[in-house]
Amino acid sequence: MKRVLFLEDNNDLCKMYGQIVEHEDGIQAEFSKTADSIKQSLTSSWDLIVADLDIPGITTEEIIKLAKSPLVFLTGGESSPVTAAHKVYQKQNLIALLPKIF
Repeated sequence: MKRVLFLEDNNDLCKMYGQIVEHEDGIQAEFSKTADSIKQSLTSSWDLIVADLDIPGITTEEIIKLAKSPLVFLTGGESSPVTAAHKVYQKQNLIALLPKIF
């Protein structure tokens, strides 16, 4: 079972990601939505962390520094220079993205 942590502050997107992952065999998803819960979640080890680029209260730099697991970012717009060393995908492409990651 692959453990995937989603860092996303938008409740509707969390629901949508949960529904997508629910149909993927062998993936257990957890969601962190606030800066405090994200910082706590990042103390654990994950098979993959999928993070929004813009979460209030925590910067992309902090997420990169705290992450102890492979990390990809999702964006609804442009990526930032900070993420140049990391994979950045458009949020609408998540369905196609999951099989490529695993």
